[in-house]
Amino acid sequence: MLVATCLGMAGLQHATPGNTISGRVLDANGRVPVNVALCAWVSTGPGSSSCAPIPILPDGSFKSPPLRPAVYALAVGPSPGLSTAADVDGGLAIVAVRAQDISGIRITTRRYSLRGKYVMRGDNPRAKWPSYLHVTARLVAPAGVPSIADGSRGAPNGEFVLHNVFGKRVLRAGYAFDGPDRWWPDRVLLDGTDVTDVPTDFSEHPDAKLEFVFTQHPARVVGTVRLSDVRPPSVRPW
Repeated sequence: MLVATCLGMAGLQHATPGNTISGRVLDANGRVPVNVALCAWVSTGPGSSSCAPIPILPDGSFKSPPLRPAVYALAVGPSPGLSTAADVDGGLAIVAVRAQDISGIRITTRRYSLRGKYVMRGDNPRAKWPSYLHVTARLVAPAGVPSIADGSRGAPNGEFVLHNVFGKRVLRAGYAFDGPDRWWPDRVLLDGTDVTDVPTDFSEHPDAKLEFVFTQHPARVVGTVRLSDVRPPSVRPW
């Protein structure tokens, strides 16, 4: 599920002629995947992006309309009318359009799922979990990529599933409280390594152990304020 605004083709076209992106969408066996669509995403401002469909021909080839200079995320996902959770191929290519047409782009599609687990580390073993938990995988690299994100699917036993999430991502959690117990996101562990702020292509680790850790101790900044002559200042209570 891509979280952003999807516009018509005009949303990607420049007022003057631009440059095109062309290539083919094929699976790992060289066949054209079925029930999929291709969408070109581009940044429209801080934290926002827009997309437009690019037709895939019967032989898997595609060609975009003229595009303005920018970094584009060409994402393959379920065809319009299908659920965003449909079991179809997915794929991604990051393409920077500058001052010339770009050809020969190959988007190789596949399907994968990575199962993760919420881990609650608190002082009270009986503390109630958040009433709502959801993980979002946000595309963050390379520089200039549009702000798009895919959400997780819920799973039993405190688990979640990332499905067909490609490209360099960071994971962030949405959550809500329902009661006196409070939790805050702490870190994301991939096979025990902290990747909280490390752009990671999770599709390269389909068999990894993924944990999204929450804590009951919110982050704090601790330090000492000193004057230029290194004397601690006088602090007057409010």
